[in-house]
Amino acid sequence: MKRFILVAIVAIVGQLAGIQAQNAVYDMAIAPKDTARVQSVHDPIPGPGYAGAASLDILAAGPYGNTAIGATTGHGVMFQERYYFGAGTGFLHDTGNSKWAIPVFAEGRIYFKSASRRIYPNIGIRAGGLIAQQGGTGFYSTLTAGVRVPLGRRLGLIGEVGPQLSSKYVSDGYNAPYHSQGTRFGFAIRVGLSF
Repeated sequence: MKRFILVAIVAIVGQLAGIQAQNAVYDMAIAPKDTARVQSVHDPIPGPGYAGAASLDILAAGPYGNTAIGATTGHGVMFQERYYFGAGTGFLHDTGNSKWAIPVFAEGRIYFKSASRRIYPNIGIRAGGLIAQQGGTGFYSTLTAGVRVPLGRRLGLIGEVGPQLSSKYVSDGYNAPYHSQGTRFGFAIRVGLSF
């Protein structure tokens, strides 16, 4: 039994070594001929075309005054490998009184090239409307600074923080309905995946 396990381990290590050698030969063979293709495989910012993101959002001082937790998604187009413009929506749940709101927004983001090729900073803005469970429609916006950490050719981990401004929903008393009254300033934290 021990001999069988030893032979199996040696066979697996031999296979892995052979695969590594084939990859090295392949990389040397295509490097002089197709450097643009090799570069695009390792390019951490998606090229021109479709780009999207899905994220978990936390708003400190959400529309109803308590911390709001939810998910948002945005889909759009990358221009010139740096500029993103799109639109999105999501669902935000107020942790204090179980009210919800749905943001609908346009968003833009600018990516900055990084010398390390491991972390790519960006700045972004979202602006649009808010459909609230109680209190009607309102305003929703965030201004964020963040980073994108590439996980693959198009997939990346994103993290963003920044100020948030939205409509403020208030209640005049216990069990009184909420209504929109002015704006509320807060702080947004966003963690998710870009694709």
